[in-house]
Parts: sequence; structure tokens; C-alpha cells
Amino acid sequence: MTNFVSAETDAVKWMSRPFKVLFITIVPSPYQRDLFKVLAARNDVELSVHYMEAASPDSPWPEVPLKPYERIMPGFRIRLAGARAHVNWQLVRRLEAFVANTRPRRATHRSQ
Repeated sequence: MTNFVSAETDAVKWMSRPFKVLFITIVPSPYQRDLFKVLAARNDVELSVHYMEAASPDSPWPEVPLKPYERIMPGFRIRLAGARAHVNWQLVRRLEAFVANTRPRRATHRSQ
């Protein structure tokens, strides 16, 4: 019975702490930042938002001051087959959720 009580107590402790969530997205954008602001205000969420870039050449969003839960990831960009890739060796953490956001590249078909 002691093991059951201990496991139940551990489960209650685990469920009562904030849920750690990390979003990785390309650049700060107003619509995403609205979502992040709502999530950060929740007591049951410990939010981290990492942007791959402060701004990008093809983004209409201007650079803005970051909130405490937001940061620009260190690293660098490389081009792969017409797309940008961000390289970062330090982004390894223990989390319960990992969300990566990217814009899909439009497929094109070439006749030969």
C-alpha cells in the first residue's frame, strides 16, 4: 500500500506543476505572439519561445522587443535546395512538449 500512496502522491505533484512547452518558429510575428502571450499568462504553462531569426528578408514583420519567455536562438543560417535551415547545437533541454513551426515550401513540377 505504501508504494501505491507514494506513486499517487508523485502523480499529483507532477500534474500540479507547470507544463513546460517550447515553441521553435522562424521569426516573431504578431499572430503567433498573440497566442504566446495568452499561453504565457496561464499558471499551468511554463512557456519558452525560440525564434530562429530576429527578422528575415522575406518576412513583413519588423523587429520588436522580446518578452521574457522569448529569445532569438544562437546559430547560423544555411541554404539547402532553395530553403533556409538554421543550425544550433545548444538547443537540447528536457521538456514535455516540443513544437516546431515552419512554412511549407510550395511544390513545383518541371516538365522535361
